Amino acid sequence: MSRNLAPYVIALILAFCAPAWPDSGCTPPPPLKAKLRVGATAEVYSQLGAWFGEHKQFECAADAYESALKLKPGSSRLTYLLGLSLFSGGHAGAAIASLKESIAIAPNVLQPHVILASALERLQRNEEAKAEWQIALRIDPHSPVALDGMARALLRAGKPVEVISLLGTSPPDENLW
Repeated sequence: MSRNLAPYVIALILAFCAPAWPDSGCTPPPPLKAKLRVGATAEVYSQLGAWFGEHKQFECAADAYESALKLKPGSSRLTYLLGLSLFSGGHAGAAIASLKESIAIAPNVLQPHVILASALERLQRNEEAKAEWQIALRIDPHSPVALDGMARALLRAGKPVEVISLLGTSPPDENLW
């Protein structure tokens, strides 16, 4: 099912109180299905996205977050969760726009920067990834994930001395070492 059509199909099916999620292979649990029948709100779609994410059904999670965003546009949290679902589902390129939108709405939240940097790394856009790791470290200088990402970026750039300097000032973390 096309990602662009999915929210409309979902809305149409829910409007007729259909017993199941659309033919995308996404089947919500009965309690969430019942909530959708009572009122398809952004919060219910967000709960549905979280459930699908927890069950590693990232395409379904992305569909749910897209539906939530239609009801609550401009939500930094929902755009981040959409980007995270796309990234987790192996669609790093598709995740970038949502993650950048989340950052534009709330630039000082760490997680969208971390996932955006990871997506950029996966696409081998290393300079852009490095810039995101730097921003993440400005937000939280002790974030192990951001320190690890920045260390990898410096190693790729052939700067092992800078890695030692970066990690030498960080709190001890055996995974980083």
